[in-house]
Amino acid sequence: NWSLFTYSDDPNQLVNSVETMIRFLANGKKDAGQIGLFGSEETTLVYEIGLTDVPPAGKRLRLEWEKTLLGLYLSDHPLRELEPILPHIAESVRSISSEDNGKNHRVGGMITELRTIVTKTNEAMAFAKLEDQSGMIELVIFPRIWTEAKTFTQLDRYVVTDGRVDFRDGSPKIIVSRILELHPEEGIETIKAALGPVPKTYSDRKSPPASLPDTSAPEHEKSNGRCLLRIPRTTS
Repeated sequence: NWSLFTYSDDPNQLVNSVETMIRFLANGKKDAGQIGLFGSEETTLVYEIGLTDVPPAGKRLRLEWEKTLLGLYLSDHPLRELEPILPHIAESVRSISSEDNGKNHRVGGMITELRTIVTKTNEAMAFAKLEDQSGMIELVIFPRIWTEAKTFTQLDRYVVTDGRVDFRDGSPKIIVSRILELHPEEGIETIKAALGPVPKTYSDRKSPPASLPDTSAPEHEKSNGRCLLRIPRTTS
């Protein structure tokens, strides 16, 4: 309700003050009922509502509200925040071709789709769609990696990932070997230093399976909430 902005021009403060407003309305009705019984009809109640003191809603949070309420980003797109960052730390999705099959590459962007399954060995793994300004690519995240990454690899979150390109089905996939949460506010040089170079190969201990799992049989899918967590950079 736009009338709420009479009390505050920050939607984050209004959202976090909803319970306070509900209590205020409930108490106001009780007081009004008492005055109706024992006071004059001309009596007017005046209250001052103390709104919750919270930080202003940032641009990213406002965009998430737009997507939740409207089903699309209206005023802007969160990928714009990554435009000055991604070209310096990762390859564009569009640049990956069939010639890259079997090679290790690094891509970054925003998770736009996410599906988890339980494999026949009773381990959870995930399939995700990663989008950058140039296009979209599927990420295949096997159980060991998913165990480490599931807390921050969530819808509408920024990540950067290393992995092997798989082009066998006619469309590119990244078989993820490492995935980290991406924080644009940390700056290009800080992010590059934390990521290091893209490994040409991975040790046997760290290599993902050479083939994709058989998902033709019914599997247990799981829904995923949203949580942010930094994970320390691992070294070979």
